Amino acid sequence: MSKKTSHNLKVFIPLVLTISFVVFYVFQVGISIEKSYLLSSYERKLQELSEENKILELSFAELTSLDNAENFLEDSDFEKITKVDYIKPIEKAVAAR
Repeated sequence: MSKKTSHNLKVFIPLVLTISFVVFYVFQVGISIEKSYLLSSYERKLQELSEENKILELSFAELTSLDNAENFLEDSDFEKITKVDYIKPIEKAVAAR
């Protein structure tokens, strides 16, 4: 009986180890595929955000340009100043420390 038990152990232990390694390998491959998918989706999102950032930078530059400010002032009801009058404070009215 001991020979049979010894023979069974010699077959059983490598079989269990092989099955364990296969299960572990399948688990690791699943994790690797998941991480790869996440990485590609993050890269895609980064690309989209980079393109959106370029568009926003161009839009910001266009909106803050001097030409745009001049056009806004021309379209508004503002008038050009011809003479500047400064208010001169009375010396006694100014607070002193």
